Amino acid sequence: MEGTDIPGSQESDTGPVDETEKALLDALRAGHEPAFKNLVTDYGGPMLAVARRILGNEEDARDCVQDALISAATTSSSMDAATAPVRHR
Repeated sequence: MEGTDIPGSQESDTGPVDETEKALLDALRAGHEPAFKNLVTDYGGPMLAVARRILGNEEDARDCVQDALISAATTSSSMDAATAPVRHR
């Protein structure tokens, strides 16, 4: 992929990664507890909306998002910052 015109971001296979996302991933890797709260606050709502549409069930959607957020936080140390964020557009 070619670069992006967005300052402070890099292009990856999943879309641009900006400095805020990179800082969040770095904080998760370092075990910074407020970073998990930021992950939930910033990405939980959009993830839940997508999960509701796909699963068609509120309880299943909430369970799915919870599992995904916990997985992201616990495996972030092995993730590459350029491939970690997968966003629905």
